[in-house]
Amino acid sequence: MKNKITCLSYILIFLLNTSPSLANNINQKPQAIIEIQKGETEKKVPFNINLDGSKSKGENLKYEWKFPDKIIRTKNPRPYKFTKAGHYTISLKISDGKNEDRSSIEIFALPKEKNGNLSENILINEIMPNPEGIDTNKEWIELYNQGDKKVNLGNWTINSNVLSDKLEIKSKNFLIIEKENLTFNIKNKDFEITLKDFKGKTIDQVNYNKSKKALSYSKITINNKTKLTWTTPSKALPNQNYKVIKGKIAKSGEFKIKIPKSQNQKLIQTLFKKGRKVSILAEEKNNEYILEKYKFQNKIPTNKKSHEKTYYLLIPSIFLAIALKYYNTS
Repeated sequence: MKNKITCLSYILIFLLNTSPSLANNINQKPQAIIEIQKGETEKKVPFNINLDGSKSKGENLKYEWKFPDKIIRTKNPRPYKFTKAGHYTISLKISDGKNEDRSSIEIFALPKEKNGNLSENILINEIMPNPEGIDTNKEWIELYNQGDKKVNLGNWTINSNVLSDKLEIKSKNFLIIEKENLTFNIKNKDFEITLKDFKGKTIDQVNYNKSKKALSYSKITINNKTKLTWTTPSKALPNQNYKVIKGKIAKSGEFKIKIPKSQNQKLIQTLFKKGRKVSILAEEKNNEYILEKYKFQNKIPTNKKSHEKTYYLLIPSIFLAIALKYYNTS
């Protein structure tokens, strides 16, 4: 009898050494493991979360999930929906008949945003999709309230981004949507941005084919007409307002235009001769005109024959005084 027991012991030792899985099953206690298949543990209500316990370890396991209002006995319960704000604990208990184990997960159901105000006066005024360096946390969208009343943007959306009820735009003011308030990436090409109120009505929409590095896509004004173009960013500041003026140079001293100090003053004096027809694009700012571009329509008066040239100059500062006798303003 003693020899038979010794023989059986050797056989058992052999099986355990040659079959690790058998040894594990004999010695292993159950281990409860919760896996999130879909959903988030912190989100504004209402939202669903789908949990799974199939990766728990052990043999012949029985499962018991404890949700806020019910108990479910299956390894993979159906998605659970949270409709009320609060801090919840979901637990899983498993048992193999001899031993058991528990695991839990914390859920933070955040309050739903309150609806803001309805308005048709909110504009997508400027977009920065392609800033210098890495785009992350440097992209932004500028909204402008052209109305006379403050507007709360609770539950408004910019694409898939739901806006917080803490976001407001005062009358004739700007609001920058960026970083934590911007939950999607602004693509550098073939992209569309849509602003909707909390009822889902489209208030404004902007699209572009390809961005330009370090430039913003802005709504500028030319002769009181709005145009979208790539320009130097004016974040949280008024966008450029331009005037197109066409006329004939009559004399100096009456029409002041800023030009840069780096410009060749002799060249300017040579170009701006009395009698020349000129078309000017100037930025109107603080009751002044800052010359952006100009184009001549006729030759510089001279006794020598010369070919007509068209000049385009970018001009940001100091003054050039010329007088224009207006014959056509567009």
